[in-house]
Amino acid sequence: MNETSIDEKSAAAAVETLRRHHGVQAAYVLGSAAADRLRPDSDIDVAILPSVRGRLSIEERLALTAELTRIFGRTVDLGVLSTANVVYAKEAVTSGKLVYERDPLTTARFAMLTLSMYASLQEARREVLRAYAA
Repeated sequence: MNETSIDEKSAAAAVETLRRHHGVQAAYVLGSAAADRLRPDSDIDVAILPSVRGRLSIEERLALTAELTRIFGRTVDLGVLSTANVVYAKEAVTSGKLVYERDPLTTARFAMLTLSMYASLQEARREVLRAYAA
């Protein structure tokens, strides 16, 4: 790994690891790793979209985090995408780097739903701010 980005060998190993975890539909790299601005002390932020079968157990998440940490030689901060945290999901979809997807259509549907929900949230937020400003 050079000072600013994830090397290709580590990236390929991480994708293979994600592929083996059937509970993972898609994965995004976020933050400094997505922008190729890693520092020596940077962690790697990874957001995963669970497969349709549902959530990953805590044990599965811990095992995946440990495996990715070993591959990258850096601490991995693993987040789980859902519409329950639409702001985080929107950031992953718009600013993250999609590094793995099991089914492109499922990933695209999640992205569209996330952006739609975020737009609705922003509209509702504008109404609240207008009410407070009045």
